[in-house]
Amino acid sequence: MTDSTWAQLISLAVLLGISALLLAIRRKVAVASQTVTYTTADGVSHTVQKGSVIPQADVPLVPAGNCTTKTLSLFRSLIVGKDNRTSTSKTVVFAWTYAIAYGLIALIVAKWLGSGGGYDTLVDAGLREEYWLFLGGPYAAAIAAKYTATTQGNGVGKPAAGVGDENLTQLVADDEGNTDLGDFQYVLFNAITLAFYLGQFIWHLDEGLPHLPNVLTGLALVSAGGYSAKKLFLQQAAPTLNSVLPTSVTQPAAGAAAAQVEIWGANLIIPADVAPGGTALPPRVTVGGQPATVVTAEETLGADHLTVEVPTTLAAGLGPTKIVAVRADGVAATGPGGTDSLPLTIN
Repeated sequence: MTDSTWAQLISLAVLLGISALLLAIRRKVAVASQTVTYTTADGVSHTVQKGSVIPQADVPLVPAGNCTTKTLSLFRSLIVGKDNRTSTSKTVVFAWTYAIAYGLIALIVAKWLGSGGGYDTLVDAGLREEYWLFLGGPYAAAIAAKYTATTQGNGVGKPAAGVGDENLTQLVADDEGNTDLGDFQYVLFNAITLAFYLGQFIWHLDEGLPHLPNVLTGLALVSAGGYSAKKLFLQQAAPTLNSVLPTSVTQPAAGAAAAQVEIWGANLIIPADVAPGGTALPPRVTVGGQPATVVTAEETLGADHLTVEVPTTLAAGLGPTKIVAVRADGVAATGPGGTDSLPLTIN
């Protein structure tokens, strides 16, 4: 084998070794075995969904039998976000980091083996501007995604997936499992550019890191910009539920029209000017855990106003129950006093 081949095999082995080490280093976390609610010392109630990580400091507050211990690798954190989904932005950053590291290690090893043409070319030319952009552009997108996830995490926040539910389809899908065009563009154009980079480098190591065509660089970076804009500019402040009228309803007789309630809140509706397709999106509402029909959704006097039908499938005389709303982007609304709902009595 040639020095170039040996250098690339050694570079690959180094990166595989680093990956194996990160996979081997593990930490224990507490995971909710079912949806559980607990109250902290300051009197704040917290609800953790089944499969989500429970903060270590809160584990003693969780009733016995409601959580299990799992071990997670450090490698997982490179591509999985705090919401336990495979992160599009982190994965793209990871891919470019490994690809460029692969090239640099191979060039250095080839120099040590006596074939220093590629290394000398790199030193003479310096790291081309496009590589700084690829390391910085996706990284900026990752920061934007992290900022959005963090700010949506206030109160009830963005619902997390369960530990172990991460998969590759989440790279191009939204939190509802539907293909997201912005994420798809971001992944596709970066994958094409990465493939070109590797194809050029593997066969032409003596030329240093390859020059990437402007068209590929432009498409990959524009898609990163679009991804960041989607994360930052389509994000709204956290949704809130303020009040419901009336606070109690009587279930109608069989065949009669469903009872209706008026719900008032803020940031519940995604406006038409930022919603995909240009149509305002109302939140998803449940009453007593059952889906409710949102009859109207409008902004009135600076507040969001919903007219909602109470599900007729709820039993008459049920008594106190909860109204829960989740905005169309997957962010659950916070109720009065930091709760996760509005109270409603079913007579």
